[in-house]
Amino acid sequence: MGKDFLFKSGQKVLFIGDSITDCGRMGNFAPFGNGYVKVAIDLITAKYPERNITYFNKGIGGNTVEDLFNRWTDDVLVYNPDWISVKIGINDLHKVLGNTETAVSPERFADFYYKILDISRKKTKAKFILIDPFYMSVDDKSNSFRSDVLKLIPEYLKVVHKM
Repeated sequence: MGKDFLFKSGQKVLFIGDSITDCGRMGNFAPFGNGYVKVAIDLITAKYPERNITYFNKGIGGNTVEDLFNRWTDDVLVYNPDWISVKIGINDLHKVLGNTETAVSPERFADFYYKILDISRKKTKAKFILIDPFYMSVDDKSNSFRSDVLKLIPEYLKVVHKM
């Protein structure tokens, strides 16, 4: 049973991203947070209790893909993971809409995303799980911030799907 499950005994799985990945991993919900990372670990452990899988959560709230690039060696490569799960993008988009100095356009998003995947391919044998950036709203017509997010998010989704 479970022979086809992707994570094998003895492997290391590293989750990295923004607040959706972080979910309190350095506070009351250390070390995995109380979001999708914890749920995934709990479900895998319940289904495959015999597997000796090591997990790391390196999510940091507010991060962009550029932030991931800047901390990639210390927070990813040093662990030499077998699997890397990346969930990033919504803060990049928010900074563009906010016209901030640290805005990460879809083009820059693609460039930094490619760089982190490329360096990982060169320095590890890790396989990847890329999770789409998402936004919870149906307001796509009011010209509000929420509707602006929904208009721009497809550009970031294209990048992740292309990777």
